[in-house]
Amino acid sequence: MKKLSSQQLCILLIAILAAGAYWQLNQFQLSNKNRDTEYIKLPDSHQLQQRIDRQMQDKQSPMDRQIGADIEQVVDQQAMQAKLSGLTKNITLSRDPTETELRAFFEQYQEQYREVSQFRFKQLLFSKEKYGGQAAGKATKVLETITADPNSLQSHREEQLHLSSLQLDNLYGQGYSEKLLQLVAGNRQHLPCWSQPITSKIGAHLLCFEAVSPGAIPKLESIKSLVINDWRYAAAEKLSK
Repeated sequence: MKKLSSQQLCILLIAILAAGAYWQLNQFQLSNKNRDTEYIKLPDSHQLQQRIDRQMQDKQSPMDRQIGADIEQVVDQQAMQAKLSGLTKNITLSRDPTETELRAFFEQYQEQYREVSQFRFKQLLFSKEKYGGQAAGKATKVLETITADPNSLQSHREEQLHLSSLQLDNLYGQGYSEKLLQLVAGNRQHLPCWSQPITSKIGAHLLCFEAVSPGAIPKLESIKSLVINDWRYAAAEKLSK
């Protein structure tokens, strides 16, 4: 084996030292990189704000949220009513009624503003589909029969109903519930049973009332805007004739 010269040995030593230094530098960089990955990553500022907003909303009481919703609803209703009044003025009369005109109109049509009534009754229905134009006559004949002989009622199919005035008007036509109220007016203690036939858009009805709860007629002041709009339409219609 050939012996290395002193110059060759010096070059070899320098190469070994350089390789060692390079290895240590790589280890140091790798250690820093690993240490960087161990740092806690801070959240994005936008995400942090969203999280705070959600926490604040969760802490808000249900009552506070309901109050906010109610305020929005009131504002919406007021805005809708103001818009409706403005549109009504544009297509009817621009002037407001006098207090006397408004009260007279309300007294005349106050039944139209009555709140929902409740009726519980039994009925015998004689439909136009089955009896045609003879429905009311058929109902009258049956009424005469059961008045003379109550046991004859067993041969007819009774229908038990418990409906509001709105439901009755939807089933049998607008104004049907008003006919029922007129029938029981003054007879709250002794409700009529198998009274004279009441007609509707679908036929004739024999009714036996069990309970009636008439809806209240609201005070004029509580529905004044609505009544004013109705008065404008009615007044405009009279002028157009």
